[in-house]
Amino acid sequence: MRIRQPLPAVLVALFCLIFHCSCAKHVERVEPRVEKIETFVFECPNKESYTVRSADNSASLFLPMGFVSLPRVQSTSGMKYSDGTTTVWLRGTQAILNVGGKPLGACINNPRSAAWEKARLDGVNFRAVGNHPGWYLEITDNRSIVVGMDKEKKRYEFPFVAPKLSAADAKAVYETKKDSWKLVVVTTGQECRDLATGKLYNRTVTLKLNSKSYAGCGKELD
Repeated sequence: MRIRQPLPAVLVALFCLIFHCSCAKHVERVEPRVEKIETFVFECPNKESYTVRSADNSASLFLPMGFVSLPRVQSTSGMKYSDGTTTVWLRGTQAILNVGGKPLGACINNPRSAAWEKARLDGVNFRAVGNHPGWYLEITDNRSIVVGMDKEKKRYEFPFVAPKLSAADAKAVYETKKDSWKLVVVTTGQECRDLATGKLYNRTVTLKLNSKSYAGCGKELD
């Protein structure tokens, strides 16, 4: 009679591990997909500009009388949205627009204008920009005060605080902080011209982020 020798302990442990893994229910964690939403301001050959906000399955084309919602349709390239009469065909930084059956040709996105339109559509109440180095400020009442630095691609978000107001020079002062960062924003009613674009704004803005100071121009957003 052949006597079977007991399995070595290491083989028993390996067998149990394999058996357990084969019987255990495999649960895969799936991260929720975030829809990509982009805002453009397309400048067309007719010297007019059109704001477009695109999503995965639809796009909104903003016109003087309101906006048109367009479903996404099949295209050979890019992302195309159309209701059969009005069409927005996004192709990189350009778009082919047809509004109400009127072709507008190839229009080019203006990223500076698009940043202002994105802020307005996102509900930002006040925005300012500065140069050398480039920065932007976005104040959303009762929610947040955001400072972005273009070169470093850094974004600082602070809790909103009500400003201290001075009627003498239409001054508003915001003082807020988060962690080791402190932000002081001062806006006045003095007109200000952005040297990078030549645009005139109705508010002069200075901000101090910890020990660094910046100057620029801003305005309220409708």
